[in-house]
Amino acid sequence: MIFIDATWPGDWPQKFLMHDLLCSNPEEMIYDEIRKRSTYLKRKEEGMMTVDERWEKIVEERERKVKENLLKEQEAKNRENARIMVEGGAPTQMISQVTEYPVQEVERMKSEYQKTGTIKM
Repeated sequence: MIFIDATWPGDWPQKFLMHDLLCSNPEEMIYDEIRKRSTYLKRKEEGMMTVDERWEKIVEERERKVKENLLKEQEAKNRENARIMVEGGAPTQMISQVTEYPVQEVERMKSEYQKTGTIKM
């Protein structure tokens, strides 16, 4: 992998390419291909819609993954809290309220802990 400091002011072969890639105004770009594509994506309605749709999909996917990870983390915390509370002898109703597990599931955990000394989650 090669890293390039695109802001380096000296003369170098990719100087104008980096200028165009960093440039927000297509009219100031040097390379025609980049200028044309940027103009299409930034100025023309159909180009802006293409970019908007792509960004929308990227954002939606990211939000979905974040929610999924949060749910997994919360479930792991609930399992750990249930285990600690069962081992500590907390009342069934309290464990159910804290972890949002059904009372029957908490009773199963307690029964298993009493029999084996462990809890399968």
